[in-house]
Amino acid sequence: VSTGADGTVCFWQWDLESLKFSPRPLKFTEKPRPGVQMLCSSFSVGGMFLATGSTDHVIRMYFLGFEAPEKIAELESHTDKVDSIQFCNNGDRFLSGSRDGTARIWRFEQLEWRSILLDMATRISGDLSSEEERFMKPKVTMIAWNQNDSIVVTAVNDHVLKVWNSYTGQLLHNLMGHADEVFVLETHPFDSRIMLSAGHDGSIFIWDITKGTKMKHYFNMIEGQGHGAVFDCKFSQDGQHFACTDSHGHLLIFGFGCSKPYEKIPDQMFFHTDYRPLIRDSNNYVLDEQTQQAPHLMPPPFLVDVDGNPHPTKYQRLVPGRENSADEHLIPQLGYVATSDGEVIEQIISLQTNDSDERSPESSILDGMIRQLQQQQDQRMGADQDAIPRGLSNGEETPRRGFRRLSLDIQSPPNIGLRRSGQVEGVRQMHQNAPRSQIATERDLQAWKRRVVVPEVPLGIFRKLEDFRLEKGEEERNLYIIGRKRKTLQLSYKETSCDQSEGSGSSEEDEWRSNRKSESYSESSSDSSSRYSDWTADAGINLQPPL
Repeated sequence: VSTGADGTVCFWQWDLESLKFSPRPLKFTEKPRPGVQMLCSSFSVGGMFLATGSTDHVIRMYFLGFEAPEKIAELESHTDKVDSIQFCNNGDRFLSGSRDGTARIWRFEQLEWRSILLDMATRISGDLSSEEERFMKPKVTMIAWNQNDSIVVTAVNDHVLKVWNSYTGQLLHNLMGHADEVFVLETHPFDSRIMLSAGHDGSIFIWDITKGTKMKHYFNMIEGQGHGAVFDCKFSQDGQHFACTDSHGHLLIFGFGCSKPYEKIPDQMFFHTDYRPLIRDSNNYVLDEQTQQAPHLMPPPFLVDVDGNPHPTKYQRLVPGRENSADEHLIPQLGYVATSDGEVIEQIISLQTNDSDERSPESSILDGMIRQLQQQQDQRMGADQDAIPRGLSNGEETPRRGFRRLSLDIQSPPNIGLRRSGQVEGVRQMHQNAPRSQIATERDLQAWKRRVVVPEVPLGIFRKLEDFRLEKGEEERNLYIIGRKRKTLQLSYKETSCDQSEGSGSSEEDEWRSNRKSESYSESSSDSSSRYSDWTADAGINLQPPL
């Protein structure tokens, strides 16, 4: 399923024979008014229920237990946009968070979704928050369940984490320590006591949520640049490690044991195609600007450092699709290219292969044309850079994707340079001396198709996970279908009872109608007489009716 800013929910069907998604999804357009956007979605553990949140404050529920997905409910309890939603780990409950300062725990009962309100303005005894924080309008920024679903945690825009009992809605603890908004909440894979939080303040906390205490704290300090905002974190399956990514492009790995296995790889790893400019063709498809190819049809990229210099051959085999390549296919061919201001720099222009000398004249001419066009583009961009006032080229402007002259790049040590100034965003620029993209050969495409990006789950674990999902899915399907049948029977019973009472009691109904008419007549006459009596009392001796 995919949701988007166009207000649609698309269900994409996977074809087991062709191993491709159907190009035509089943689409639900949820746009009761212009500007409505879908913000979040979550599947239940069995995959039969889908919950979505949107900017129109509505939670929409879908059921996938029949031949085609069906929308079964629209829940309108929130008063502001719903931007966080998550099903629990082992049941049919889900948690929603809203900018209205509340979260709700929803449960499915008798074909209805009923909720427990979690108000972020709730305080516990001994609260030491400042007056400013007390009068700040609370907003939920992130939500999470613990491993056994007994506790939910909500992150609030006042930087406090609130721990709630998921069955009663009671506030258990306030976890304080963050200095900025928290957008990462991760539960431990099997220990229900442990929760990880991280945010834009660069802090990573591990909490004991049952006691409300801090177990461990790490601050993501970057030498020469302050701190890096933490954008995402994930635990390993065994719970012994967790990895985080930050705003400066760093991958942080924490855990027990020795770090020597990670020392075998370079500290700086980028693809030479990172941040390359893109264009769109007449069909609005994305193409690489240099080679005019679709990105997925380009050959496997080179692995380079932050300055765009290629790594040795042994590291190039780490790139998916290059694992079994011969050494001569992993060594880039270096050449010298003149920039627009007359500088001559060393640059990777092609792959060094055994048959490079036997290349056909047409291929050489084509490569030359590509290089010539790229040089012309570099010259045009260089002229545009010269037109920018020198006061704006000190690295403070907003970076853009594209080529830049090397002389205008921020000069800094390799670990620090090429980032947006500040501590939150760290967008790297592409170096002029990075390897140039090449036209993909048939061999490149075949290697790219056979690449292994993520290893397969072991068969035993996969079967266990799939059996669990199927079992939960059957439970959810029965829960909904049985509930719907009961409701249908109740409605049909009520209709039958009404029909019988109408047939047997027609004379009573006529009598009731005649009695009702007489009652209404007497009420109207008495009401009019009372109004007239009031008028006469006020009027005194003048007994003429009012005009």
